[in-house]
Amino acid sequence: MALDVKSRAKIYEKLDFLREGQFATVYKARDKTNDTIVAIKQIKVGHRAEAKDGINRKALREIKLLQELSHPNIIGFLDIFGHKSNISLVFDFMETDLQVLHRVVVFGARMYGVGVDMWAVGCILAELLLRLPFLTGDSGLDQLSKIFEAPTDDTWPVSFELFSGTPLEHVFSAAGNNLLERLQGLFTFNPSTRLTATQAYYL
Repeated sequence: MALDVKSRAKIYEKLDFLREGQFATVYKARDKTNDTIVAIKQIKVGHRAEAKDGINRKALREIKLLQELSHPNIIGFLDIFGHKSNISLVFDFMETDLQVLHRVVVFGARMYGVGVDMWAVGCILAELLLRLPFLTGDSGLDQLSKIFEAPTDDTWPVSFELFSGTPLEHVFSAAGNNLLERLQGLFTFNPSTRLTATQAYYL
């Protein structure tokens, strides 16, 4: 017999506060039925304009995707239950000691193509190699200058400080030629000639 919402909530004992963002709070908890440690993400219920059937639309999409996905590289989605003010998603608890925060890759937006997602993959790969943020700028213009090297008036109608750029092998000194070639392909300026996911995988 399935447990009702109140009974399902009671089987989890909160142990520690982990993180809080604009839309959700994450706790470390214990599943009292099997004595396993889990992570509970409490998603705040959105305003009426943001919600569908009482649930924030972004949260609803996340729940639907998690229910359909099952892969060793994707965190396990174990349970879901609701309250008046939030929805709780229960996940496998994943220990970490690297303190690495991966950047969000936003898939499917209408204003750009897959090439932008591949650029983001390159940035994540670069940050994993450097263990530091990649291409950090002091301002928006400085950020673009570091990304584009020195665009001409044809490629970007703004004045940029001219500089020649730094070869990737000087930045990623520990990377082999194959990895450098992959990074170069992911950071190609023109998204139509940038590496696709399949090309990057088999390169």
